[in-house]
Amino acid sequence: MQNNVALTALTYTREEAAQVAKVTLPTLDAWLSRADFPAFKAGRRWIIHVDKYKAWLETKAAAREMMPGV
Repeated sequence: MQNNVALTALTYTREEAAQVAKVTLPTLDAWLSRADFPAFKAGRRWIIHVDKYKAWLETKAAAREMMPGV
């Protein structure tokens, strides 16, 4: 019996995360250095959890909307 369960990615690569947010890799790398960014390093690879990343982006977008003049 063949298992036809479709797997959804739980993590992004740096490149995928940058593409999702429509930012450059240098911008994403700056975000990776932030203490509040939802990622951790495993060896040479950054692990960016999809759901936590999307929530982080939404939080940052909401905070930006609250800033006067933006």
